[in-house]
Amino acid sequence: MSSVSVIMPAYNAAKYISASIESVLQQTYSNWELIVVDDGSKDDTKAIVLAYVQKDNRIKYHWQPNGKLGNARNSGIRNATGKWITFLDSDDLWACNKLEKQIEAAHKNKDVDVIFTGGYFFNDDDLTKLTPYPTLLGKFGPKEMYKLEYQSNYIANLSVMVKREYIDKIGFQDEHRFIYGCEDWDYWIRLAKGGATFLGIEDQLFYYRRHSSNMSNDHLTMRIAEAFVYIKNFVPDLLPEDFKEIKYNNFFVPLIEELLSKNKIEEVKYIASKYATIEPSFYKKMYKFIITILGRKAYYPCKVINKVRSTI
Repeated sequence: MSSVSVIMPAYNAAKYISASIESVLQQTYSNWELIVVDDGSKDDTKAIVLAYVQKDNRIKYHWQPNGKLGNARNSGIRNATGKWITFLDSDDLWACNKLEKQIEAAHKNKDVDVIFTGGYFFNDDDLTKLTPYPTLLGKFGPKEMYKLEYQSNYIANLSVMVKREYIDKIGFQDEHRFIYGCEDWDYWIRLAKGGATFLGIEDQLFYYRRHSSNMSNDHLTMRIAEAFVYIKNFVPDLLPEDFKEIKYNNFFVPLIEELLSKNKIEEVKYIASKYATIEPSFYKKMYKFIITILGRKAYYPCKVINKVRSTI
């Protein structure tokens, strides 16, 4: 049994996946397994990975029909044997001592369930220009981490190492289509809600690659996913009293207006109905707001107005 399982989802990843696999092979800590989940790639991803499988039996290849990021990570988790689970996307890189540093931290902090690190952004293949990735340092209890993470995601997916027993406790990553792009953020909040203790170590141990295909470049999809995370993980007793009002005015109102302007009716319906589960009074307020802006018939066709009014 491996001590650490590395989960690597891959979709049409031929351009970068060799470098990502090499960064695992170069780890100074050797008791790992790498599970590459090919999420229905149509390029040379399979051939590249299988060549590595032939060279190192710690690397495993799993193919599946395209199920998106959360589904691919969950497939990797189901096939993992490690006591710790880590994540590395097929276009990102690790420093060679990343796993070693985290295992050392785990041995020194037996009460810790999630260990994450600092790291860098870089653009495409240019590792000469690095930008620090903003993160948190120190040990955080569940409630403290919930409050921090609920407001913004400070933890990079490729930095995290999670105890397998805690994954078994809270379950797999959410695969809902509206959370696509924020599955990891949702997972850290769920871990905190589930009682996990977190440790952020200051070492810069990862390299997050920025390029034109990054999911984070699809800003509207990411904002929909953020709304999903906010609504799903709302725990009023752990948040400031004015948090709902501030988030409603500064986040939900602009998002709803943009969605309506782009005729994304299903998204509007879903967000408005889900918001009602955490704050009925805000739902009434949101409904009035939606109807008001739909009244600007110069911007919204009558068929859009009628469809929204009949569904929300």
